[in-house]
Amino acid sequence: MLRVVSDLVEAQLAESRRTGADTLHRGDWTGQTRIRDGEELVAEGALGADSFEMLELGARVNQFFHLHEWGTEENLLRFRTLEGWADVVGQTIRDDWRCLTFQTSGSSGIPKRVTHDRERLEWEARSWMRLFEGVRRCVSLVPAHHMYGYQWTVTLPELAGWPVVDGRFWSIPQLVGEMRPGDLVVGFPLRWELIGRYGERVPDGVTGVSSAGALLNSLWGQLREMGWGRMLEIYGSTETGGIGWRESESAGYRLAPGWSRASGEGGSGDRLVWRDKGTVELMDRLDWRQPGEFRLAGRNDGAVKVGGTLVHFGQVESILREHEAVADCRVKAGGADEARVRAFVVVRTGEQALTAQALTRWLRGRLPSVAIPRQIVFGTALPVDGNGKETNW
Repeated sequence: MLRVVSDLVEAQLAESRRTGADTLHRGDWTGQTRIRDGEELVAEGALGADSFEMLELGARVNQFFHLHEWGTEENLLRFRTLEGWADVVGQTIRDDWRCLTFQTSGSSGIPKRVTHDRERLEWEARSWMRLFEGVRRCVSLVPAHHMYGYQWTVTLPELAGWPVVDGRFWSIPQLVGEMRPGDLVVGFPLRWELIGRYGERVPDGVTGVSSAGALLNSLWGQLREMGWGRMLEIYGSTETGGIGWRESESAGYRLAPGWSRASGEGGSGDRLVWRDKGTVELMDRLDWRQPGEFRLAGRNDGAVKVGGTLVHFGQVESILREHEAVADCRVKAGGADEARVRAFVVVRTGEQALTAQALTRWLRGRLPSVAIPRQIVFGTALPVDGNGKETNW
């Protein structure tokens, strides 16, 4: 519970203080970390929340755990440490928690709230548990207040009886050095890329799980060479939970227990049913190769997931054109093994030389960091062939 409360506090402070991806939580928080100190003195290591921030933090924790259903949400403000807040939550929901409300990252627009009931969360976790006989410990590389992190590093370990180790603040060499047979390492694509670059072999019997975007094809091979005998990639979202999984880059996703195709679907279908409790319409198009197995066939809205965040290239292009020196531009994803954004920019005639560094600085604050092009190519006109069709660049 302390881990979840800490992550909720971190997320809300980052949002309130507009620090974005600049993580406040550096791994040195403990139960005794003070959220707020006295008005005249802020102790070293305290988070320094002011009165207004305390109300925002209390509202965020209440929203997640539904403390208002028991009338205990105001008890949070009686305590000033993370442990005090975790105790309030734990005592409130110990025997009778009913639902949790997660907040999406906003990768596909404005962040929104998604509520899941206890029965649904536990049913899904038990269905995943059957895939992991022999796991003895969970190593978490993800925040616990997101749907994926909560299911895989809180609900599933509690039901399975696995201890959980928070490895988010370990270096890659330390992480690999801490691995032991029977570990289930829960990560996300960008973290797996860093692990793959390190290249050190891990002990036999270590399993990896990834979600929030597809792993690069080349990365699968790198991880196998490092000794990751089993790697599962989970497909799903905050709204749906886990929908399917695959265990190699060449395989389709197998439909997770509880899910079925909506009746009447043929060919490419993006409507599913969860345990006969209602139809869910996905943002992705699913290409069904055989019953119970699908491949992703692109998004219905044309967005591309980069680093776990959906990027709309048209929006990036519109913002680029707002720069006084940009006459036109095109934006696209990198190559097959480069999960980044790149841009081709046509500079206005008569403008002073525009550099990639200057344009990147200008884009900061206007776009999420993952949407800022990592490679910018300049030219006098958009690249086209003799028929006027755009060419690759």
